[in-house]
Amino acid sequence: MQKILPKKEYEKWLKKFMPGFEKNPAKYLEIAVVSDRSDGKLAHLDGLNFSRAWCLFEMGHALNNQKMINLGVRHFNYSYEKMDSGEYAGAHWLASFALYALEKASPSPSERGE
Repeated sequence: MQKILPKKEYEKWLKKFMPGFEKNPAKYLEIAVVSDRSDGKLAHLDGLNFSRAWCLFEMGHALNNQKMINLGVRHFNYSYEKMDSGEYAGAHWLASFALYALEKASPSPSERGE
């Protein structure tokens, strides 16, 4: 919705869709804990953490919301620290999701007002 709505309309939509998310995003999203990285299905939870980080960074920068950015950092760091676990189940594809998140970790020139 952020990509198709003007900022003010997006802010209204987000408040209706997830009331309170902008004030306390951690209430809605807990880090997905991976108990066994050799399990191909569970390894996808690291991908979920990277995907969430990517979205939280993008949302946080667009809305100037440091809480969203901080939550994105926590999601990213949890899975990044374990990305090279040596298990093929995740190691062969997780780097691409980590890169997407890193790409959004810093605000774009337009988000910085340039």
